Amino acid sequence: VKNTAGWWATDAISETEFVNAIAYLAEVGIIQLASLNQEINSCEFEHIPVLNNLNPQQKIDVCKSAQIDYLSERLDCSPCQPAIKYNSNGFRGPEISKEKPDNTIRIFLVGGSTMANAEYADELFTTKGQMQQKIDELNLDVEVEIINAAIASAKSWHELQLAEEKLYDFNPDIIIHYTGWNDLTAQVRDYEWVSVDKDQAAPEVWTQRVKENNANSWFENFRDACETREKIGIKTIVTLQPFVGTGKRVMTDQELDFFVQFGNGRNLELYQAYAQKVEEL
Repeated sequence: VKNTAGWWATDAISETEFVNAIAYLAEVGIIQLASLNQEINSCEFEHIPVLNNLNPQQKIDVCKSAQIDYLSERLDCSPCQPAIKYNSNGFRGPEISKEKPDNTIRIFLVGGSTMANAEYADELFTTKGQMQQKIDELNLDVEVEIINAAIASAKSWHELQLAEEKLYDFNPDIIIHYTGWNDLTAQVRDYEWVSVDKDQAAPEVWTQRVKENNANSWFENFRDACETREKIGIKTIVTLQPFVGTGKRVMTDQELDFFVQFGNGRNLELYQAYAQKVEEL
């Protein structure tokens, strides 16, 4: 290929001869051509809705980049905004009855936006969808029913009120809380609102926070809930959400910018107290 290009560049061969030579090399497999669609379809980011607004070359650039950065122009994702559907009880997914079927373990997922996964209309790509798929592959002797009841911006006191006023009626075996970040940001920025979709299951009126918001009050909320649930046969799993800066992974340039811009150094310092409280639960 290099020699052929050199001959063409020095006029040793004509442009037609050069093109024919390249075509021959491709035909015999010395040069292999991959279509843009093939590369895009094998991309791990291909399912992300916002990529629908990019041209094929931009999609390839995103997929091949190890340092994904902000684009120069903001993408309008209104055409790909997912329409989340809720059942008659206000939960994502198929209809369920309050009476739990026989030989069934019923699990509720509770938390904020990182558990609600509202950016995905297809539940397969949500936390609930991935959990359900992995559990189904185990071929257990019981049915495991996972229900996503998360609400964007929910803090611990919202999660627990939702469980008490709505979820207990469905006889859950396990309630999993994916939590921490919203309590932490409420502690730093002092906000209490919650972003409820009009079709979601939610209390008629949210109770106001009565305690100072910090790791201690967060712990007390869950400690009391765990004790109550143990008495009525409900298991509780409390997990802290990771965020940019937790763990030991080396951050990308974009993540480092985010870490600095949003003051995650201070957030990480405060989050250590929450991590310690998890051990006490």
